[in-house]
Amino acid sequence: MGAQQIGPADVDRMQTEYELMRAAIAERRVVALLDHDEALLTILYEAAANPVLVDSIRSLWQHCRAYKIVGAQGTLDTAGDDSLWRYQERLVEAARKGDADAAVAVNNESLIDDVADQDSTRHSTGCR
Repeated sequence: MGAQQIGPADVDRMQTEYELMRAAIAERRVVALLDHDEALLTILYEAAANPVLVDSIRSLWQHCRAYKIVGAQGTLDTAGDDSLWRYQERLVEAARKGDADAAVAVNNESLIDDVADQDSTRHSTGCR
């Protein structure tokens, strides 16, 4: 819903957060990367005008922060893995076009990728 309702100024803010996120990745600053990622997503989620959902998501992010840091660090340590930024790049573009279907597709691909990464980590470490 946010992709359909977001204005150009907010898309520009998303783009700025994306660029800051990419700089944090290049500098291997995991916490800054997550801060900018969450800021980018918050701008989009707030455009949907559902403050209860935004508060719920922020609460989940806070509860999972330690796991997100470990996961992001592991991804940074994996050569050639672009999963820390490729979905956000496409999400900004979907928002710029006002394309809710593209935003949903990007979100779904991201979730599927996350689940696959978690499964491969459990299998490689023997954790179930």
